[in-house]
Amino acid sequence: MSIEALLASGHAALCAEPANAVGLPNALYTDPAALALERARIFHASWLAIGHAADLPQPGGQFPVLAAGVPIVLVRGRDGVLRAFHNVCGHRGVKLVDAPCQGKPTLLCPYHGWAYDLTGALRATPDFGGYGERTAPGFDPKSQSLRPVRLAEAFGGLLFVNLSGTAPAFAGWAAPLLDRWRAYDFAKLRHARTETCTVDANWKLAAENFCDTLHLDWVHPQVAGYSKPADHFDIFAAPAYGTGSYNVLSPDPRAHAFVPFPNLPPELANRGEFIFLYPSILIFLLPNQLFSIILDPLAPDRTAERLDFAFTATPESASVAAARTWWIDGWRHLNQQDFGVLRRLQEGRASPAFAGGCFSAKMDLVPLEVQRRVAQDLLA
Repeated sequence: MSIEALLASGHAALCAEPANAVGLPNALYTDPAALALERARIFHASWLAIGHAADLPQPGGQFPVLAAGVPIVLVRGRDGVLRAFHNVCGHRGVKLVDAPCQGKPTLLCPYHGWAYDLTGALRATPDFGGYGERTAPGFDPKSQSLRPVRLAEAFGGLLFVNLSGTAPAFAGWAAPLLDRWRAYDFAKLRHARTETCTVDANWKLAAENFCDTLHLDWVHPQVAGYSKPADHFDIFAAPAYGTGSYNVLSPDPRAHAFVPFPNLPPELANRGEFIFLYPSILIFLLPNQLFSIILDPLAPDRTAERLDFAFTATPESASVAAARTWWIDGWRHLNQQDFGVLRRLQEGRASPAFAGGCFSAKMDLVPLEVQRRVAQDLLA
C-alpha cells in the first residue's frame, strides 16, 4: 500500500477526538518512500532553518549546507548582504562549494573553472568556445547565473530558506510566532557556539518528543525539579507548536548571569517557551537566551541536528564566561538525555504490535497536532 493510501485509510482515526485518536502508521517513520514524500511536500514547500548568520561573519564568506537533501550555498556579498543559491554549477552540475570558507570573492567550479561572483552572476567560462576562447556564439552568461533560493533571517540570526519558491513570504508565514515573541529584542542576542550531532530516530520523533512534557520526570529529572510538568502549558500557533513553562530558570546563580532581554514584562521574567517551528527547528526561548536545534532528515531512522547557542549581550567577566560554559554543557546534556529514548522509539516502530498508539486528551495534544499537520500536508 502506498504512503498516501496508508494515510488516507487512517486519516479519520488520526482526526478523531484526542481520547480516541490513533497516530500515524509505522511506515511514516521507517519507509524511505515516506521520507521522499515528506521532503517534496513538506520540507521543500515550507521555510526551513538551515544555519545562522554567524556562519558568515565577513564579506566573501561561503557556507555550504544541505537543505532536506538539496545542496545550498550561503554567501555574504561585498555589500554585506546574505544570499542563498543552489550549490551547483550550471555547466555540468558539479557541486561548487564543498567546505566553509571566508574572504573569497568568487565561487569557482573545480571541474572546468567557471566562476561566479557573490551575487550569483557568471563571470568566467574558460575555453567554453574552444581552447583560448572564453565565450561561444549565441551563449548568454546571464542565462547561466546561479539559481537563487529565497532566504530569510529571524530570531537573532537564524537563517531560513524556501526551496520551492512558493511558500508565503516569511514574515507572513511566521507571523503567529513573530507576534507572540514581539516583546523579545532578538538583536540583543550574541551567538556563542555551534555543535552538531546525529540522532538514530526519525525527524518526527525528535519533534514529537520535544513537545512532550510527560517525559520530563523520567528523562530530565534535573529540569523537573524546578520546572515541573504541572508548570507547563501548550502552545498552538501554526506553524509553531510546543509548550511553555512559568518557571524556567533554576535557582543556580549561573542561570541568571546573563541579563534578561530588555523591557520584558514581569510575566515573562521567568517564563520560557519551547517551540517546534514546523518542520525543521526546535527553539528554546528563555528570558536571557535562545537555544535552537535544526533538524535535517538524513534517512527514515536518522536525523542530523545542529545546535546553536545564543545569549543576551552582557558585559564579559569570568563569571559570565563560566555561566556560558555551564549553560552550553547543560543544554548539550539535556539534548543527549533524549538520544536513548529516541532510538528506542524508532526501534519500536518496527513492531507490528504498535499501530499508531493512543493519546492523552490532557497531555498529548501537541504531539497529536504535529502528527495531524504532517498527514494534512502529505495528503494535500
